[in-house]
Amino acid sequence: MVQQKVALKATNSMNVFNMLQDLRHLILLDFRSEEEFAKSHIRKAIRVTLENYKAIIASLIVSLTHKK
Repeated sequence: MVQQKVALKATNSMNVFNMLQDLRHLILLDFRSEEEFAKSHIRKAIRVTLENYKAIIASLIVSLTHKK
């Protein structure tokens, strides 16, 4: 097995935001309040709570499995 190192270097929060926009196979869970999420969030982020995140992750896994 060949291991490949990926080096990410961010100089400010905008660079981090831009790098995250390019990651196509990333599931980003956002635990902030509805108000904070509505104000600003990373594209395709999913807002979850401590009460529902496990169910949401399970449904995402099921939907990914059915796409194959």
